[in-house]
Amino acid sequence: MFELLKNPRILKEYNWQLILITMTLTCLGVVMVYSASAIMADKRYHDGFYFLKRQGGFAIIGVLLMLVTMQIDYHLWQRWSLRILGISLLLLLIVLIPGLGGSAGGSSRWIKLVAGFRFQPSELAKIALVFYLAFALERKQEKVKSLGPGFLSYMVVLLLLMALLLGQPDLGSVVTLFLVAFIMLFVAGTRPAYIMSVILLSLPAFYLLVMKVAYRKRRIMAFLDPWQDPQNSGFQIIQSLMAMGSGGVFGLGLGAGKQ
Repeated sequence: MFELLKNPRILKEYNWQLILITMTLTCLGVVMVYSASAIMADKRYHDGFYFLKRQGGFAIIGVLLMLVTMQIDYHLWQRWSLRILGISLLLLLIVLIPGLGGSAGGSSRWIKLVAGFRFQPSELAKIALVFYLAFALERKQEKVKSLGPGFLSYMVVLLLLMALLLGQPDLGSVVTLFLVAFIMLFVAGTRPAYIMSVILLSLPAFYLLVMKVAYRKRRIMAFLDPWQDPQNSGFQIIQSLMAMGSGGVFGLGLGAGKQ
């Protein structure tokens, strides 16, 4: 970050289109947090800007961290990819240890830090998988299309991460890792037959993970027909439909929404 201040010409090296999109989405998200939470924040905390200030503070910290990481040579992440993956696996294990992992709503997904802060290792796992695959696929380009030393070795790492996430349980992160991994493998030149085979073999397991777990099944059923349980599992979907019906695509205006 200090290097940026000393030498502004460095900024010309960056993809400003991507940075602009990132900053725009961040600012839009902060504004939407205020629009959706001002009334509740005023009633609960006697400060309508409570969540706006909280989210804005985290956004500023995120931007500062972005400026710092922009100065790090990507070759460093390449060299550290295996270590980051190992740290991620270790943290996912720690989450499952009673007393160390933080639990909420029947899930153990956090590690307790100081001053009430918590860290969610599944977020690091997503970054770690991207770093690892990018490094491995670049280093073993000639083996990308092979089954044994290439594709299956990546599947072992992916399955290990997914198994630890399912132990929390966190099916959402599992699906995210699954999709990211296969998109990267496809772009790298992995045979489509390998990818489709794993996807087809995974469908029965995914079906069981959803339909054999009560709260997941309720979410799917509520998505298909929210009016079956309008005051409970279908409540949010119905409210979203009412919001779209009353405000259209662009809404009623900042802070004017009814839902």
